[in-house]
Amino acid sequence: MTIDPRTPVVVAVGQHTQHQLPAELPEGRAPSAVDLMAEAARAALADSGVEPGGLAAALDGLVAVRTFPDSTVRPLPEKRATNPPRSVARRIGADPRWAAYTTAGGDVPQRVLGELAGRIAAGELDSALLVGGEILATAKHAARLGVELDHSEDVPGQLEDRGFGTLWLDKSDIQQRLYRPIDIYPLFETAIRARRGVSVERHLRSMGELFEPFCEVAVTNRYTYRSRLLSAERIADPSGRNGFIGHPYTRAMNARDTVDMAAAVIVTSVEKARALAVAEDRWVYLHGCGALRDALYLRDRRDFHSSPAIERLGERVLGASGVGIDDVEHIDLYSCFPSAVEIACEALGLREDDQRGLTLTGGLPFFGGPGNDYSLHAIAEAVGRCRLSPGSYALVSANGGSVTKHAIGVYSTRPRQGAWKLLDLAEDQREIDTIAGPPTVDAPESGRAELETCTVVHSEGQPVSGFVIARKAEGADRGARFIGRVPADGGLEELMGDDAVGLECRVEVDGEGMNVVRIGRG
Repeated sequence: MTIDPRTPVVVAVGQHTQHQLPAELPEGRAPSAVDLMAEAARAALADSGVEPGGLAAALDGLVAVRTFPDSTVRPLPEKRATNPPRSVARRIGADPRWAAYTTAGGDVPQRVLGELAGRIAAGELDSALLVGGEILATAKHAARLGVELDHSEDVPGQLEDRGFGTLWLDKSDIQQRLYRPIDIYPLFETAIRARRGVSVERHLRSMGELFEPFCEVAVTNRYTYRSRLLSAERIADPSGRNGFIGHPYTRAMNARDTVDMAAAVIVTSVEKARALAVAEDRWVYLHGCGALRDALYLRDRRDFHSSPAIERLGERVLGASGVGIDDVEHIDLYSCFPSAVEIACEALGLREDDQRGLTLTGGLPFFGGPGNDYSLHAIAEAVGRCRLSPGSYALVSANGGSVTKHAIGVYSTRPRQGAWKLLDLAEDQREIDTIAGPPTVDAPESGRAELETCTVVHSEGQPVSGFVIARKAEGADRGARFIGRVPADGGLEELMGDDAVGLECRVEVDGEGMNVVRIGRG
């Protein structure tokens, strides 16, 4: 088969995990996120089978995934590198003509790899390194010791800093203090349980059964940060240290971001891979990829148990790859919380107990969730599986925001036929944008409402407050959806019951602009 020389191909991957925390932090020094990224990049250079200096010198693009400390609207005041991609480049002996620092979001690694592939196919680049890493465990360790880390570094050179990116929180989310993933994702889970019509107890068991195979994969993965084998029963049991965080999620069901991890992927054109003498048994083709977004703001969702964007994206990417979901042998679904996996399974037509498995790494709660960079580890694992099973296909899905932004890639050692082109999904996105939810209101009139979904926030295993999404049942804003807070004495026990969705409640706006909700007619 004649392969278009501009076809993009992944030629190398690398991962690095710092399993042990530094015993001491003299003068605030410890390996930085950039240091870990460089280690992953070196691993990728070695993985290519090419003399590392030659491949590093050949890189004309280098992109670093935005770190968590830089991923807030107002970056945290820590001493960090001002030009992370150039800092990585200096460590590995590279001098790319183009460097970029991505926006925030778990979808970023897969989405940006697609962008790099498109640039290579268009002749804008010949080779590029995509790298990301975090030292969130070290940062937490330093905070416990009362040490301020000093990772300041100012490497000159061109940088395309893409900033934080689009904020997926609206003014009502912020006003009601609903912005933490550990509070938002349980809202999806309660809606999923209600749609399935099962009890809280039964749904807890099913989430444990969903995540047990993830844990089994994690304990066999040498790059897992730290993990021990947990049964489905233990994952679902909210006793002891595994108490609820945001009901109905136990601690073991939450993404674990306090990790020190990094990953890297090198992509080149076929022409460049041949010029560098990368053995063809290292080549893995990105057959299809793309990105779509559901409603940007939580309140605007059609519902809280599905994703039209993942469904459409799966159809388009698999179609472009010339395969169906049943033809894919290796699967990694973004797994920050059970709801992310459950929604993706329904959208892609997968069973939650699929015998192929739904993770290649072990998942964010067990393998580790290094900030925005998790899916780069999933891509590295997918490339490895494809090499071990030539001709097989792997699918990686990535998720950013609140089940908001989605990216999917399909990989195989099987050569891709025809000219490679990034999917044009603009019309698909316009169609998804027309899917409307109910009307919304920031500050509802006082009166009766009905719950659509809810969660109860826990602290040290005890319920302290709740979040609800509800619709007004009376007044001029009848039918409008709003976000509310339930105080400690507002009916938290009922929110954790089997019949929480559909409960009647009353809402009042307090002097601080909080929508205070109490369960019952009042």
